[in-house]
Amino acid sequence: MKYIFAALLLFTASLSGGYCFRLYIEQAESYEISARPVPAETETIPATDAAENPLEKPTQPPFDSGFRIVVNLASRGLSLYDHGIQVRLYPVAVGKEWTPTPTGTFIVMEKQEDPEWVDPHQEEIVVPAGEDNPLGTRWLGLGNNYGIHGTNSPSSIGDYISNGCIRMYDEDAQELFSLIPVGTPVEIIYNRIVADRQTDGTVSLYCYPDGYEWQTVDTKDAIESLQRCGVQDFADLSAVAAHIEASSGEPLFIAQSYPVISNETNLNFFAVQSNGSTYIPATPLFSAFQTQWEWNAEKKEIKSNRRTIPAMQKGTGIYLNADQLGKALRVTGTINNAGQFELTPAEKK
Repeated sequence: MKYIFAALLLFTASLSGGYCFRLYIEQAESYEISARPVPAETETIPATDAAENPLEKPTQPPFDSGFRIVVNLASRGLSLYDHGIQVRLYPVAVGKEWTPTPTGTFIVMEKQEDPEWVDPHQEEIVVPAGEDNPLGTRWLGLGNNYGIHGTNSPSSIGDYISNGCIRMYDEDAQELFSLIPVGTPVEIIYNRIVADRQTDGTVSLYCYPDGYEWQTVDTKDAIESLQRCGVQDFADLSAVAAHIEASSGEPLFIAQSYPVISNETNLNFFAVQSNGSTYIPATPLFSAFQTQWEWNAEKKEIKSNRRTIPAMQKGTGIYLNADQLGKALRVTGTINNAGQFELTPAEKK
């Protein structure tokens, strides 16, 4: 009975001005409300392909251009990938805590240059393209009045400030607009812990503030993230814990890692460079060469093929120095021009 009574109270409040009060607050805090451009001649996906609710049931891209957008709400960053390689990283502003940007997988439904803006609550209010337009000069619509767009308020970039849309510096929005076609997939996530690997192999850990209070993280989350780059055993746990406590968004350098390949085949593990030495994880290495091995913790050595090889235990893994590859498996390893650690047969002496 008490639930029915509570529902009646909420319904009555909405009829007696609760909605008007909420609308007043939203207008006072952000003129953008919910960015919705005036319908115009645009590049769009045909209506027959559009989902009933694009933010819940995104349509499939009409073709695969190779581009993909990933927006991390925690870092307030938009990454553009081209065939899996990050080619751009833009700072953005996202939704306020009480009007958060929705997470999920979407697509770019439409593109507009110099869009007009209409107030969704007072449709007689229309702002034409120009300096006063809160959408800036470019609009990439994701459906349901949400989109990625420029802004006439560059000082807002980097904040939780919109009513759900993703704002970019106007020059960045123009560049993104020129690069991607309609149908580009867009993934919106909220991830406070990010392990980033640069093209030179440098792996850094980032921890961002919990702007939406959605995600509690700890060192276990950080190690799992670093594992994707193969450097989880080279992280100082006390430094990682302090980094999470600070949650400053600044990078914490861990090590450098390089995908291990042999005969142009990715072996799905990494060589790790730390303090001037290169280390190879023993378990995936010997498994790739279908070779049995044993670890002697007391002597700190590996026994394989009737040979003993010095090694070390770090974190939860056993590692041998790259200098020992010839003795262990009669191969050598070097970092090639593509940033991979390439294994090749050792020259016979």
